Amino acid sequence: MMRNPFLLKKSAAVLSSLLLAASLGSSAAAAAAPEIAWNKPIGPDNSSAVSVTDAAYGEFVMAGSAKGTSGAEELLLLGVDQEGREKWARTYSYDGGNTIGAKVHPTKDGGRIVVGSTTHTVHGKLQEDIYLLKTDAHGDKQWESRLGGSVTEWGQDVAELPDGGYLVAGLLVNGNIPARAGVLIRTDANGKELWTKTYGSDLNRNGSSGLKSILPLPDGTFLLCGQKGPSWFDLSSQAYVLNIDANGQVKWERTYGDKRKTTSASDIRPTADSGFIVTGQTAAAGRESNVYLLKLGADKEPEWQAEFGNNDHEKGNAVVQSPDGGYLIAGTRQSSADGHSEAYFVRTDDKGNLTGEQTLSEANAGALLPLNQGAYLAAGSTIPFPADSSKLGHAFLAMLKAPGSEGEPEPSQDQPQGIVFDRSDYTLQPGEKTPVVVSAVYGSGRRVQLAAGVRFYSNKPAAASIGTGGLLTAGASGSTFLTAEYQGMTANAEVKVENPEALRLVGLTAEPGRLALGPGEERALKLIARYADGSTRDVTSEADLYINDPRIGKLKLNGGKSVAAKEAGWTFLTAVYDDQSVVIELTVR
Repeated sequence: MMRNPFLLKKSAAVLSSLLLAASLGSSAAAAAAPEIAWNKPIGPDNSSAVSVTDAAYGEFVMAGSAKGTSGAEELLLLGVDQEGREKWARTYSYDGGNTIGAKVHPTKDGGRIVVGSTTHTVHGKLQEDIYLLKTDAHGDKQWESRLGGSVTEWGQDVAELPDGGYLVAGLLVNGNIPARAGVLIRTDANGKELWTKTYGSDLNRNGSSGLKSILPLPDGTFLLCGQKGPSWFDLSSQAYVLNIDANGQVKWERTYGDKRKTTSASDIRPTADSGFIVTGQTAAAGRESNVYLLKLGADKEPEWQAEFGNNDHEKGNAVVQSPDGGYLIAGTRQSSADGHSEAYFVRTDDKGNLTGEQTLSEANAGALLPLNQGAYLAAGSTIPFPADSSKLGHAFLAMLKAPGSEGEPEPSQDQPQGIVFDRSDYTLQPGEKTPVVVSAVYGSGRRVQLAAGVRFYSNKPAAASIGTGGLLTAGASGSTFLTAEYQGMTANAEVKVENPEALRLVGLTAEPGRLALGPGEERALKLIARYADGSTRDVTSEADLYINDPRIGKLKLNGGKSVAAKEAGWTFLTAVYDDQSVVIELTVR
């Protein structure tokens, strides 16, 4: 029987603005605590989750890892519904190596792209490389790719490009120096490596850098965050944020944090004022680490920085802005006394002042996904303590309600939680044009049409293309998916292009058109329908066939259409399909 690993522990701080609740089967939180829709372990035994994303039809997808039957780690994808019920589970392994997931994102074709790492043996030594996996909407593998060279490489995040290719971010390690650098790899639409570039450090020198998260921007560029330091052994690394174009060219780069401390960035998200919020961890030499929070303005200048924690080791893994303008951080706290881990949630106001914190024993939290109406999904893993065979870890998922999400927020506190198309699908005729409208959905439920800053993509431009202003133009008959992006939020819609005239039947042809047979001979017929667009289709099995004089020939209709000659003479056959017909002459010698 599965043990419930969640033990809720409240801090001494007031928790009325924090977002999590009691575990499965536990009593309700105090009246001051926010409402929790549900909170449950999910997935197979010995599994973990580090990422969660939304998908079509009210489904969510989690990524992480699970121990396979061989004992090796396998990348895990879990599909769950809005109530946290598991709909499907898939595991993946590259050539039998230990394979783990780091991030999962939806793709424009309705599938998923997943990045992580996998191990293999090189000259008798175990090496890790970046692993890239593409699946369809149901988690079935479409392709996989191992990226990397002769050094250890870890994949941390991935972003889809307008041409269908991908940017993969992570870090690589040269253990011989030793040195560590951020790495960015561009692939084509099938995961084939096109180029690799490093950032922050020179692998041939003693640097210590890495990239952790990618944020696509409306102008077609990308923000990345991570860590940059002068030396593997130097404890003065800083949070690293850089802006690059789709070709990997740096437009600007900056470091942030106290230079007397070691600071790193784990996640970067947009804010409602066109700025950005960054979380990670920071620590002074010889001291425990704290959660790090950094607010950047639209000009990328720091507006404020904050730290949260006690005498344990804390780290922020994910951050989102809540409807009241404050911030929610999901992370991990590890006890400096006995080493046990807790999921750690921090709540601040819009200036980074602490308003509440809360922990879940024997767990960690790795991801946050904002939903509508001020709700969030938190994903992570349970970590039994002390570890023994009777206490198995699992991925967990919780749906949470943010402080202030109940009732109508004040306009200044009402922030966008997602974007939507005005329609979920569009049906057009070839050449037809129509404007596409995208709106922001706020925590209060109101919708505001977006006039600028939206990026559009079409999965199959030949079927339908869309301009920067949102004008949708139908091409040839077919279907495609549209994707809209705005401040890190995405929405999808389907487009069908149908040509009624192209489907109009214009003729019926028989092969052969004339028959000359001897008594007892038999010949098969083939009937072809012709359409207005020039296409044809074999309709032999669907057409009707008649003979004018059955003394001359006999029709055989089982399994197809054929005629057998009987006695000498001449007659004709008539084939009919829909409103078209064709006459076939039959001569028996």
